[in-house]
Amino acid sequence: MSVLLLAKMLGCQVVVVEVADEKLEHAKLHGADATVNASKQDAAAAIRDITDGGAQVSVVALGIETTTNASLECLATLGRHVQIGMPSRDGQMQVNMRAIYSKQLSFFGTRVMTTRND
Repeated sequence: MSVLLLAKMLGCQVVVVEVADEKLEHAKLHGADATVNASKQDAAAAIRDITDGGAQVSVVALGIETTTNASLECLATLGRHVQIGMPSRDGQMQVNMRAIYSKQLSFFGTRVMTTRND
């Protein structure tokens, strides 16, 4: 939600990807221009369609290989990927380097600390 709100404040078109319909509805209520349910469709293909060729920036808050690679695959040439979510265990994951090299993508890493105790 914080990425959605910040991006909207900066004037960006925002597409939110999630697997829970209620979270997608919540995102629409808070300004998402489009939503994609990744459990029902190919998220990368849907984003390329919505954005007419690919997103300029993608942000992944999960440390899951599937979402990271979908994020890379949804980007347009010269796009930028921001990885917030840290993979569990040893911190390793396989990343689609073909997408990075063929589209000349930038891959940025950062981290976020949550205040929730789930």
